[in-house]
Amino acid sequence: MKKSNVILGIAVGVAAGYAYAVWKKMQEPQWNKQSIKGHAEEFAGHVLHNDDLAREGKMDQVIGASRAVANDITKQTSQIIDDVIGTGTSMMVKGKLDEVEGKHSGDKILKTKGNVEEVVGATQFTKEKIDNHLEKKHEAHQDNK
Repeated sequence: MKKSNVILGIAVGVAAGYAYAVWKKMQEPQWNKQSIKGHAEEFAGHVLHNDDLAREGKMDQVIGASRAVANDITKQTSQIIDDVIGTGTSMMVKGKLDEVEGKHSGDKILKTKGNVEEVVGATQFTKEKIDNHLEKKHEAHQDNK
């Protein structure tokens, strides 16, 4: 089997899993801005007999659910990264991503938020390293007594 077929199979599996997660998320009430806007548009479309507005509302609901799934994945991934590499690492990565997104989209607030997250993450990471170092020194001192 070709390597490209394996990669394609994995990509299709991930996409199917993500689509299923979005569908499951849509079965629950979503309270994010995009989903609420979508419900309002869908309702208005039905009341006004405007199928385009109703479809647009449904699409906004899907986008809202998709964002909720992405946030869930981000939280779980962040926890894993912090557990494996060290506290604050995921915040540094998220900060860098927000900074780059803000830079490319022209959103100065997002760029600044990303810079702040990066600094806070680095501070947490450094604090953990210092705490670990001090703890090891303390244990070594206790062992020498």
